[in-house]
Amino acid sequence: MKAGMKIFLPCLVIGLVLTLFSYKNFLPVHDDGTDQQKTLQYIKQSDKTESRQIKFQPAQRTYSTLGAFESKGDMFCIKTKEITDSVVGDFKPKEDFNCIQTIEQYRTFDGTFFIPPDHILSTLPTKVLDCLYQRITTTIQFFCAKRSRHGSIKNGWNICTDGCYKPNSKTVINVLSTVNDNENVQSINMIYKMKVQRHKPRNKTGTDEIYLSKKENIFNDGQPTKLDAWSYAVNEESNGQGILIIDVGNLTERIVDHVIKSGMLNEIQQLSIRISYGDPMSGIKYFSVLKQLRKLFEAGFRIYWSRQEWSGILRRNKNRTSCVYLDMADFGHLRIPEDKDLSKLNAKERYALYLRYLTSTQILCKEVIRLGHITDGGWNVCHDKPYRPSYPCLVYSFGINWDFSFDDAVVKTYGCDVQSFDPSMNQPDFRRGDQIWFHNLGISNTTSRKGNWNVSSLKDILKNLNHTSRRIDLLKIDVEKSEWESFPDMIQTGSLRNTRQLLVEFHGRATSFQQLRTLRAIYNEGFRIFWYHRNPVKGNLVQGKFVQHTSCYEVYFVRV
Repeated sequence: MKAGMKIFLPCLVIGLVLTLFSYKNFLPVHDDGTDQQKTLQYIKQSDKTESRQIKFQPAQRTYSTLGAFESKGDMFCIKTKEITDSVVGDFKPKEDFNCIQTIEQYRTFDGTFFIPPDHILSTLPTKVLDCLYQRITTTIQFFCAKRSRHGSIKNGWNICTDGCYKPNSKTVINVLSTVNDNENVQSINMIYKMKVQRHKPRNKTGTDEIYLSKKENIFNDGQPTKLDAWSYAVNEESNGQGILIIDVGNLTERIVDHVIKSGMLNEIQQLSIRISYGDPMSGIKYFSVLKQLRKLFEAGFRIYWSRQEWSGILRRNKNRTSCVYLDMADFGHLRIPEDKDLSKLNAKERYALYLRYLTSTQILCKEVIRLGHITDGGWNVCHDKPYRPSYPCLVYSFGINWDFSFDDAVVKTYGCDVQSFDPSMNQPDFRRGDQIWFHNLGISNTTSRKGNWNVSSLKDILKNLNHTSRRIDLLKIDVEKSEWESFPDMIQTGSLRNTRQLLVEFHGRATSFQQLRTLRAIYNEGFRIFWYHRNPVKGNLVQGKFVQHTSCYEVYFVRV
């Protein structure tokens, strides 16, 4: 068995000075290469040639700032990140007039703005809320090169036609609008001949209920139906390629809230919405719009175009508008459904979902490099600037089986310190070169004895190696099924929060309900698949109907 592990970085409080101290009774501390408890066996590198180690250091000065917000119960966590001079800017404005600097701390590692959770959002100053609203609604998050335009300048529709987003005969456009969009429909019919279903919403007099009237044409409304009944029908009839357009004025907040809660977004591929949260006289309802935008982002939608509406320009601030038209597209990557849907799957369907998920990609990594052997022992790493190891870097490698090719390559390529773990080698702790430390220890959900092996939770390993507050650039895990018992504990204890890249070999010829939940939890922790590899070793092959699978899948994640 190969022993495997993951890493947890607890929340950092900015401005807090942490005092690091060595533990006395677990594993040796290696920060200075010494052992305070026992003498380590020292084994030199097998490569006797002295090659200069390359250390990746940022070309520009970096600044520590706030990173992504995360919430776990009543605990509020802040992940640190680095921003470069080029992000901060080489200019020094007298005041942050256009929100260039105010919200730089609200960026993810790849530079994308994020919206903090409600309990944090509600405490932010109006200036910060205003800047978040302004910058997020005018930032392009998703590249759509080809867009078709239909209807008037004022009320027309944009549709992304890139690749799989291009509408076809099965695409249905559902429209909720209070404006004249008859010309838009004529344009759609002329080019695509798609089915367009338009409804006009209104409040039922004396109630909070919203009713929809079918818009046969600009002059004639059909019989009204409840909003709940309409969304149910859309979900039942959808094929997952739908387009939803919302242009409903002061009903925007209520209708968007219903759309989110109804599950409609799972059936929608493109979403266009004229967000109208406030008015020129009273101003912008920042909390409401940011909260709902965050939910749309969490559902997988990203802005590919935006248009600030002149009609919503504030009376007191001509540089802001309460009305912005956003065109959004779903990333479209496969996700593990919620428990109520998972519970409906039989064993065969669970395994099929497992195979599909592990052989899908969820994010683009442009530069993928192989560290170590091409065959077993080597692993891929995303070398894109936001994700690659940056000096000083730290790597955890679980599951060695006397193949240090990956660990050695990490040192030679990035100059990282590497902590290697494997109890199956029955080898006492030792030093392999100046930057690799081997531990006779396995990964598990507890710190205990497992047969003849010592195992530990990732939380305890990080604590005892004084790495609780360190960023883990690469966490490699190949532990022969022990990953399934280890991951839930890592996620529950927050041990993965400082891991930048996660490299895992998943094992199994069948898939349980709990394993699918574990994969979903990894996704919810912020990890996205950028690469995968089917292990072709003969003993791992599984023959299906006209297709061959494997019981071992190497899956590569970056944290977003």
